[in-house]
Amino acid sequence: RAEIARAIAARFKKIYREEERTASGPPAPNKNPRLMNRGPTDGKYGIYGHVLGDLDMTGVYYNKKHDIYSFHVDS
Repeated sequence: RAEIARAIAARFKKIYREEERTASGPPAPNKNPRLMNRGPTDGKYGIYGHVLGDLDMTGVYYNKKHDIYSFHVDS
């Protein structure tokens, strides 16, 4: 389980780095600081809402038929 969690965390870090690299600038101003702490960017993934450190993995699921892992992330 720990290995899966580390692999998922590493992928999220890579996605956030790629988002920063492909965005034209920093995140837009945050319109609702009570609900989120990161404004949107126009990078490859269009990430908005939460900084990486606010994400919590709350579940990991495995589909044996298709050999696919999926997961649920919350903040």
